[in-house]
Amino acid sequence: TECAIRATSGFTGTGLFNYSSAPGVTIESLCLLGKGQTVSGGLNGIDMGVSTSGEKQWWIKSCSFSAFNGAAITGSMWVGDIRDCHIGRCGYGIKTNGAEGWTDVRIIGTQIYFCTNGGIEFDSTKRTGLVTIIGSRVERSGGTYGNPAVPLNTNAFGIRLGNVNNIELIGVSTDACSGPGLWIGTDVTDSSKIVYSVIVTGSE
Repeated sequence: TECAIRATSGFTGTGLFNYSSAPGVTIESLCLLGKGQTVSGGLNGIDMGVSTSGEKQWWIKSCSFSAFNGAAITGSMWVGDIRDCHIGRCGYGIKTNGAEGWTDVRIIGTQIYFCTNGGIEFDSTKRTGLVTIIGSRVERSGGTYGNPAVPLNTNAFGIRLGNVNNIELIGVSTDACSGPGLWIGTDVTDSSKIVYSVIVTGSE
């Protein structure tokens, strides 16, 4: 059974799904489609917002995301799982921005590919911590779908850890990104950002 939710050309929200204080949400076996990878604007697939008051307990399982020029999943997440998802041809796969941060989250068995600017980025002003990424793959960030030799972005990372603590990557692989596969390091212009306790095991 196919079930897809698509943003129409006139859609004006920040996300196809937006968090609005509802904990314990499960999103399973859906295809979420944006307006296009390179169109103007910043449409996201799921926008969790900046609120961190209480555990969100979101379960995102066996979903596919495509053609969001913002990020497939963005915002603040406190307690959640992202499992067995496919994210392709978006601006970013997973990204925090501004005062957003993730805590107590697992990303398991997820594939992220052909995202214009990067696969996973945790580099917001609020520190992300206690996040585990297991058995997942990020490939061809910055690449053009169907023609990888002509990149959309010549310096797109696989995974960027810029303001984090207690992050663990287990069996994670990156491949053929136009920039670094794994980029760990702070923004030297912002002394409030730090990186510590990053463990990488069985990854390539």
